[in-house]
Amino acid sequence: DKDKLAADRASAVKRIADALAGFRKAADPHKPLTPQHVESQLLMAFVHMEAKENKEAAALLQPLVDQVKASKPKGLDETTVRIFRAALQANLGIGDVGRASDVGMILCDLGADVQPVNAVLVDFARVMDEERKNAEAGVTRATASGDAKATEAANAKLKSTQTLIGNLLKKLAARKEHSVYGLVSVGDLCAAVGLSAEARQLYERLLAIPNVDKRAATRARAQLIGLLRAAGAFDQAVEEARQLAADNSRSLEPQMELGRCLQARAEKDPTKYDEAFTHWTRVRNFLQPIRKKPPEYYEVIYNAAWCLYAQAYQTQEKVEQRCTEAIQLLKSALVLNEKLSGPDMVAKYEALLEAIQKFVQQAGGAPAAQNQ
Repeated sequence: DKDKLAADRASAVKRIADALAGFRKAADPHKPLTPQHVESQLLMAFVHMEAKENKEAAALLQPLVDQVKASKPKGLDETTVRIFRAALQANLGIGDVGRASDVGMILCDLGADVQPVNAVLVDFARVMDEERKNAEAGVTRATASGDAKATEAANAKLKSTQTLIGNLLKKLAARKEHSVYGLVSVGDLCAAVGLSAEARQLYERLLAIPNVDKRAATRARAQLIGLLRAAGAFDQAVEEARQLAADNSRSLEPQMELGRCLQARAEKDPTKYDEAFTHWTRVRNFLQPIRKKPPEYYEVIYNAAWCLYAQAYQTQEKVEQRCTEAIQLLKSALVLNEKLSGPDMVAKYEALLEAIQKFVQQAGGAPAAQNQ
């Protein structure tokens, strides 16, 4: 009953507002807010967030964040974590990545270096990383549009977002008491924003743990290979990726990294594209029967399509055949799931489709940036 729900919500909001007004009237400006005042203000912020009124929520939450910062608590209780998590979400909701980063930095400075606190901070960093993905999607769309000013602005936003997240990640990477999951997560996030040295140290710390979980160790080894690939050591990366895949024949991550390495090498030597495409096809066939497709499935299809397109462009051979197959791969995935694995992947699919179609029509042009 939508009318009843709306009436109940309005009644609840009025009660919260009345309570908050009473607490504000009684508050001493020279003393911290009482726990009841804090709870009422936090609850009202949640009400605004539920209604997508993030600006109003952020205004209510900032004084609570400031009060926690001023009090310098020795530990982080449940209320404090709720305040900071809400402040993070509200600031990201209004696009204020800088303020969101500040919230995370404050919590990082206040929280002790213990696993429960670090787990909360890792969660914060993962939420913030969604903004980086959105910024990457913006770069992809702007680049595909051919608008130089829009591309410049999108790249500036991405760089700024990476820097802000990176500042938090540097503090997190320096902490000692991470779980195995925390080491992997922070390492992955560091690699995503270009903090290669920090990422390498975190993966090596994980691999040095006696009897570490095999899946986590495989992930760390794959990511270290990815750092080699990013540094341009393609032959070494391919060799190590092959060995990792052989050692872990039932694990997806080594297969993904091997494909990325083969593809990166092919971009320098077009005669290697068939090998990369064949590998991606093999992985796609492996993932195809899975009912709920993992994010890697959509990356595999994108990369397979990219290999076909790039090979057609660089060799000028079988252009129509390869481009047609690439378009079919991308469109089939979009038909089955228009959201793919997220907005960043949707933007990449759309940009690649547009680039391929333009290339076919004009029989020329340079491949679009992969933005991986």
